[in-house]
Amino acid sequence: MAGYTGANVVRRGRDPTSEALWTLADVQNLLDIWIATVWQNRPHKGLRHPAMPRRDLTPNEAFAALSAVAPQANLALTAEDYIELLPVAYRSIQPYGINFADLHYDAPELYEYRNTASGLPGPAAGRWEIRYDPHRINTIFVRDHRRGRWIHADWTLAKHALAPFSLEILHAAKQAVAQRGAPNTAAEYLAEITRIQTGLRRTAREQRLHNRTTQTPSALPTAGAPTVAPRWPRRRGLTDGRARHLGCLADFRGPPPRSAIHPHPTPCCYPTFSADTTRAL
Repeated sequence: MAGYTGANVVRRGRDPTSEALWTLADVQNLLDIWIATVWQNRPHKGLRHPAMPRRDLTPNEAFAALSAVAPQANLALTAEDYIELLPVAYRSIQPYGINFADLHYDAPELYEYRNTASGLPGPAAGRWEIRYDPHRINTIFVRDHRRGRWIHADWTLAKHALAPFSLEILHAAKQAVAQRGAPNTAAEYLAEITRIQTGLRRTAREQRLHNRTTQTPSALPTAGAPTVAPRWPRRRGLTDGRARHLGCLADFRGPPPRSAIHPHPTPCCYPTFSADTTRAL
């Protein structure tokens, strides 16, 4: 949703796009939540079951009833499927490549299409269809409908970036460049993106944006560290599963030394201890 635009250009906000209360991603997230929690659980008159012709079913109930008759086949998404699920935009192919979000993208496959209209009608209006990942905009994907392929176009300065960055980090970098009064060039954007990613004089908002794009550390144990499953005490009249749960809660003889616990336990149903901890139990 647009920010404060005012009655005319004089009263308009300085940057209505950045001052928007809800971004397009926020509205999409709210719509997805409403569909999953409200619409799919609301009865619809057009959804009936032959065994219950007078009862209106919800989309979830109708799906569950039909799944028992003709279960669906689970298929893994291909690379083309993943690209087609990304947000869409339309851009023209200039002699230098494609301008998207004030960044220039190019690829050798785009050479024959420079200054050429796509011929696509509707919202494209002769421009080319592109797909982009908001969390990784180092690369955009251009649909080559003439040859039935996707062209991977990289940012012209992508090789100089330390790591992939999101569209939100790019917006934060643009704001930092504007506050410094520096020219709006790709080199200035790259410098601010590097500053945000490395943590140099990072603001609180930039820190939150950086945390969204960084990956969590791996929870796998370090190679070479011996780990064995703990021996849970067995109680009379209990199954193995309940004995493990109750033994973990009631029969644990105190925490082992901090150095004995592996710093990165293997993610599973029960904690994994080292060999020394198991002998201590």
